[in-house]
Amino acid sequence: MVSDERHVQYTESADGTPIAYERHGLREGPAIIFANGLTTARFFWGPLMAALADRAQLVTWDYKGHGDSAPARSPEGCTIEALADDMIRVMDACGLERASLVGFSMGGQVILEAWRAASGRIDALVPILATPGRIFDHALQPILGPLLHGVVRLAPAPIWRLAFGGVGQAMRPEVAHDVGRLMGLLNGDAPRPVIRSYRHGFRRLDPTTLRAIVQASHAHTAEDLLGSITAPTLVVAGERDPFAPLEVSEGIQRAIPGATLAVVPRGGHTALVEQPEVVNRAVVAFLQDHGLITDAPQPCQRQ
Repeated sequence: MVSDERHVQYTESADGTPIAYERHGLREGPAIIFANGLTTARFFWGPLMAALADRAQLVTWDYKGHGDSAPARSPEGCTIEALADDMIRVMDACGLERASLVGFSMGGQVILEAWRAASGRIDALVPILATPGRIFDHALQPILGPLLHGVVRLAPAPIWRLAFGGVGQAMRPEVAHDVGRLMGLLNGDAPRPVIRSYRHGFRRLDPTTLRAIVQASHAHTAEDLLGSITAPTLVVAGERDPFAPLEVSEGIQRAIPGATLAVVPRGGHTALVEQPEVVNRAVVAFLQDHGLITDAPQPCQRQ
């Protein structure tokens, strides 16, 4: 299992923002770096990290304005390209020449941009419940997604900060769970401890940085590079994901030569924590088939 003990370290982004990261799992051997979804943090990776902890080096890190990382020091530091550069800087700080990249939701855009910037250092790509870009072209259609995009784009900064703070204060665990189910982001199996962790993390977000990253994620697309990807790629999709619809994941899989697709039956956008056994099985099997994790340790037998 992954220990709850935390050992947060920091590296510096190109604009000087301190970026927080943590190392888990093996001390040496194959490496895996995780890219979070927008507004999420390490707790979303708990089940998958537990499945991989004794088979690889594992690295998690926080986007600017998220978790233990500082707010962005410049607007330029909030682009998807800048976040991908942050990921590469985390690799450097960990002394890792190569790694497999696993990205959830917007993290899929980040790992694709990391391929553009440093393809020679990437062993594999695993976008999970992700789109290649322009998130509001796909998310929560046909009404809620465009409405959210309009609020992010048009709300004056003071109103945005006030509204964001009000949402964070009002987000009791049971309310967050019920609203998430109503929006189709959560299914009935979403564990409430994860929702409580999400609420805690949401309150720590820097609203100005978050807004800039949301706008950048919609302006960005990695569709142009999908056909040039040569690393082994596994696309994990949710059958009922309203944020990264199945047909979008299918399009990514078709565009990347040799990519494979794993579909989580009835999976929503939080299948990582709602149906972790399905996601874990697909990711572990993929990495194992490509020799990117160590062999599973054998259980000790009594004499």
